Amino acid sequence: MRPNSTYRVAGPVLALHLVLSPAGAVAAEGALTFTPPRISGFIQPHFTWEPGDEEQAGEFHLRRLQVRAAGDLGTPALGYTVSLELATPRRPLRECFMGVRGLGHELRFGQFKVPFGWEFPVSVTQLPIIDFSVVQPLSIGRDPRDIGLGLFGTIDLGRSWTLEDGLAVVSGEGANTADTTPKKDVFARVGLLRGQQLRVGLSAATVEFTREDTNIVERSTRVGIDLGVEHGPVRVLGEYARAWFVKPEARTAHAFYGTVIACVGPGIEVLGRYEQRVPKLGADERLRFLTLGANYTHEPLDARVQLNYRRNLEADNNEDLLALQAQYVF
Repeated sequence: MRPNSTYRVAGPVLALHLVLSPAGAVAAEGALTFTPPRISGFIQPHFTWEPGDEEQAGEFHLRRLQVRAAGDLGTPALGYTVSLELATPRRPLRECFMGVRGLGHELRFGQFKVPFGWEFPVSVTQLPIIDFSVVQPLSIGRDPRDIGLGLFGTIDLGRSWTLEDGLAVVSGEGANTADTTPKKDVFARVGLLRGQQLRVGLSAATVEFTREDTNIVERSTRVGIDLGVEHGPVRVLGEYARAWFVKPEARTAHAFYGTVIACVGPGIEVLGRYEQRVPKLGADERLRFLTLGANYTHEPLDARVQLNYRRNLEADNNEDLLALQAQYVF
């Protein structure tokens, strides 16, 4: 697939939608009817400061500004989704796929998030902590989005139990990137939910991609488990991932995090996360972080403010990070 092939999906899909659903048109009896696309998105202005860096007074930037359009192509069983990241205009395309829906599932063809774990498939607007954990490199590889074919859905098991399932076959090179490896990557996740009180998920993947820094092909097999428990005002989240690398050299690594969140008032949460990545055979440096923070959510406006302080437990010098982020969902 050529590098700009995913961009060519959005144009024809939206053009077809607009041509077939002109304003004020009256559908003939028995004909398919088209509705305007549903527009949504969010904005996340961001500030970071490293207390140990005497030469830096902090940094303001617009971290994310995403706009999403989704609609049906004449029937709820056939639809499309396109999302753009306008804060990074050089490569703005995030998701772009067509979907066939039925029996509680959607078959996606295009560019989408791969199914592995909980932290990365879920929307970043729902994450309790600003930054992703160190589990990311050992779960999805390089990019949470890729180009391919995927099946996603849920099955109602009754008595508040739900089965989540996801399976995807993708190029393995990440979003908006040409496929340069001879094999395809496979991602799969199965999860079990009981209302809002319990979530347990198991994931597995085969990952092969060309590293941008060294131009070396890396191949590995990865497994993971994710857990979420909610009891009263307290939530506990955790994930563990392990990778077995066979190319360019044999090595293993694993990573995990645990997060505790407590609601202490209307819309106010305090939280803490411990995370660690442990390589073997000297493949990468050992990473350990402790993050403490607070969130305030104003539900009527769908707005949130997050404050995090991250302590690097492996640094010889002061490499702490203070981060402040606001969020508005529209």
